[in-house]
Amino acid sequence: MEPLKVEKFTTADRGNGLRAVVPLRLGELLFRSDPLAYTVCKGSRGVVCDRCLLGRGRGGWVWEGTGVCTSGSELRPHLTSQS
Repeated sequence: MEPLKVEKFTTADRGNGLRAVVPLRLGELLFRSDPLAYTVCKGSRGVVCDRCLLGRGRGGWVWEGTGVCTSGSELRPHLTSQS
């Protein structure tokens, strides 16, 4: 296993990030990861946000027939499925 070339860091005002811990070459592979996929199960439609996975009252999801995610820096309307 190769030594890590980047490290995770957290700041109070800007959140999480990665920074280099060794000099890097242009185009160098830093890390590799398996893809991650998720979906909201049928029983949770209309209960949790399909973008941020937060439920109503747990971070600012507004439900008025369509979801609006307020967990980010701006309001973003969602396309929600009622089927």
